[in-house]
Amino acid sequence: MKKCSKLLCIVLCLSMILSGFSFAFAEDTQAEAVSYMRETVETLGEHIDGEEMFDYLSYVYLGWRTTGGSWQNQVIDSFVVDQLEKAGYTHNGAGTAATDEKSANDMSSATDKDYSWVTYYDVDSLTWDPEYAKLELSVDGELDGAQALIDRINVESYGFNPTSDAYINHYKAEYGINSIDDMWKWITEKDANGNRVNVINGKEAELNLRVHLARDICFTDAGGTNPADAKGVTGEVVYVGTIS
Repeated sequence: MKKCSKLLCIVLCLSMILSGFSFAFAEDTQAEAVSYMRETVETLGEHIDGEEMFDYLSYVYLGWRTTGGSWQNQVIDSFVVDQLEKAGYTHNGAGTAATDEKSANDMSSATDKDYSWVTYYDVDSLTWDPEYAKLELSVDGELDGAQALIDRINVESYGFNPTSDAYINHYKAEYGINSIDDMWKWITEKDANGNRVNVINGKEAELNLRVHLARDICFTDAGGTNPADAKGVTGEVVYVGTIS
C-alpha cells in the first residue's frame, strides 16, 4: 500500500505539472467538472494520506510550471524520475523526437520490466520562463479607493523559478535557504507533534504571489537579468470597462 500511495502521489504530481493548475470549463459543464474533481480527490484519499500528498505536491508548488520551462523540466527530470526509480522503475534516460513521435529511449513496448523515460519534443517556439516580477501602481490626482487598489496590485515576487539564481539568492537572504531541496524541507517542516511550522501561519504565501502576465510579453528584460538591473517599462494604465 505504501508503494501504491507513492505512485499515486507521483501520478497526481505529474497531472498537476502538466495542467499547470489551470482548469477552464464551459459554464454549463462546470458543476459536472467540480463533481468529477471532488470524486477524484475522494478516491485518492482512500489510498493516500493527505499529509503525505501535501509533502509531494509542495515540491511542484515551489515554482512556475509552463511547458518546456526550466522548473517543469526540473520537476519531471529529477523529482518525478527519482520517485519512479525509488518505486522500482528502471530509468532509460532522456531522448528527443519530433512532436508525436517516439524517442529512441522509449520503452512503451517493453515487457521484461517497468521503465521510466523522458522525451523532449523538438519545438521552435520560445518558452516564457519567469524568474522575478515587480509591479507598482501609482495614481495621480484623487481617486476613491486608490490606496486599497495599490495595496492589492503592487507585488514583488521571487516565487517563479527555483532553478534561477534570483530565486535562490532571495530565499538565501530571507531564510538561509541554499538549494531547492532546502526550500522543500522548509515548506514541509513539522514540529514534534507533526504540525507544519511554515505553512498554516502563511509564511509560504510569498511563493504564490505570482503576477499573472500574458506569456511572451515584450516588456520583460532578458532571461537571467539581475532583479537590481531590471528596467521593465513604465506606462499609463487605462481602464476601458467591461468587455464581452
